[in-house]
Amino acid sequence: MKVFAFTALAVMAQEEDRKVPPQTPGQRIEQLKRHVGRLMVDHFDGCAKRATWEDKLTKILSRAEAAFNRDCGFFDPNVANGGPSPSRRRRQADDDEVRYSETDAIASINGITGGIRKFADRYISECGGQKANKHIVNKANKWRSKLTDKFNNGC
Repeated sequence: MKVFAFTALAVMAQEEDRKVPPQTPGQRIEQLKRHVGRLMVDHFDGCAKRATWEDKLTKILSRAEAAFNRDCGFFDPNVANGGPSPSRRRRQADDDEVRYSETDAIASINGITGGIRKFADRYISECGGQKANKHIVNKANKWRSKLTDKFNNGC
C-alpha cells in the first residue's frame, strides 16, 4: 500500500512538471509564427515556394491575431487555456503544447496547423467569419494537407 501511495505521488509530480506555463493569445501567435519559420527552414529549405508558403501561413496567423484584437476575441486567464468561452458546449482535449520536431516534418506540420485550429476555436470562435464559416480552421486544414503532400511527394 505504501508503494502504491509513493508511486501515485511520483506520477502526479511528474505530470505537474510537464504542464505548459500559461500563455496569452499574443504569445501563442508569436510561438506559432516562430514554428512556421523553423518548419520552412528545417524541412522545406529546398522548395522554390518556401518563402511564399511561410508568408501565407504568417498572414493567416496575423489575421487570427487581428480577429482576436477585435471585440469578439475571448481570453480569460481564469479559464483553462484562456478559453474557449464558457458558453461553448463542445469538449476539447487539454493538450496545450504546440509540438515542433526538427526531425519529423509531419509531426511539425500537424502540431503547427493544430495550434492554429486550437487558437481559432479557443479565442476567436465568436468572431463573425470564424463562427459562421470556420475560415481560420479551414485554412489550417488546407495547409496541413498541402504541406503534408508537398513533403511526401516533393516540392
